[in-house]
Formats: sequence, structure tokens, C-alpha cells
Amino acid sequence: MGLRDAEREHYDGYGHNFSSNEATYRKGFEAALHKEFRGKTARECVDKLREMYGQCCEDDAFHHGYNRGQEYHEHLQNRDR
Repeated sequence: MGLRDAEREHYDGYGHNFSSNEATYRKGFEAALHKEFRGKTARECVDKLREMYGQCCEDDAFHHGYNRGQEYHEHLQNRDR
């Protein structure tokens, strides 16, 4: 099972539709992995996120993806220790 499949399962498990929201979710996930945002909440970076991602950063799917991206990054950091 790949990362995309795992994210689909997680997102759909909350009653959301991954297929409909994948592009926005992915933007949030990838934003969280950006070196400028790693380890920071979306709230801490809201101005820069708006600058880089426009209105889509206000979307619920973006926030779900961002939070999952933060979790994923933390997992990778812990795995490498």
C-alpha cells in the first residue's frame, strides 16, 4: 500500500471524499513538507501559505492534508533517529 492509498483511506475514513478533494489535500500535504513550514502549524504560517497557495489554503481538505503532511514528516524524523 503506497502513501497515496494510505492517505485516501485516512481521509475517506473521516467521511470525506478523497477523489473529489485530492488536488487540494495534496497541496496541503506537500506544503507541510516544504522546509519553510516543517514543524509549524498552518495558523503559524497563514500569511505565507496564502501567498503561495491562494484561497485553496482556506479549504478544509488543504488543512487535513497539511496536518497529515506534518505527521508524516514527524514520522520520518523519528524513523531516522
